[in-house]
Amino acid sequence: MIIKNISGLIFHTQPQPVCKPISNELFTLIGNHSYTGLFKNKQDKSFYFFKITIPNGYKWDKRTIPKIFRCLRSKDGLVELSALLHDFLYETKGGKNIIFGELKFYRLDLELLKKTRLFNVYFSRKVCDQIYREIYKVMDKKNNTANQDYFWLRLFGRFYWGRGVL
Repeated sequence: MIIKNISGLIFHTQPQPVCKPISNELFTLIGNHSYTGLFKNKQDKSFYFFKITIPNGYKWDKRTIPKIFRCLRSKDGLVELSALLHDFLYETKGGKNIIFGELKFYRLDLELLKKTRLFNVYFSRKVCDQIYREIYKVMDKKNNTANQDYFWLRLFGRFYWGRGVL
């Protein structure tokens, strides 16, 4: 089942991810980083808990910004939390493609409020972008900036869907 549109995302705020630079453009995550929350699936009107764990050593670029626009947006700061999850979801095509690392595999972990576990569930690109926007709004309180980023993600994100940073 693919989840195509959500509303009412409630997100458990996490500390900023700890990462170390590999190069000017690439960073590696130190320690596993988990996201938990609740959302309403607009298709079936059900509420879902979710947990997404990003593995230790995951490589990411913090925030993909074309060089020409880097004077307007920073890769660092409060946006890192939403950017990390967004990069992970994009690389795995919304949780559809499993990432293997350190003899463990990570997948989207969703369950209905009734505690029914769901398998073979993943997010559409639109939902990944919605999650980015909503977490950004919670972390930074700048709705306008989050909405602008969402617009650009919707416009250009298809070129990065399913691709890693390496």
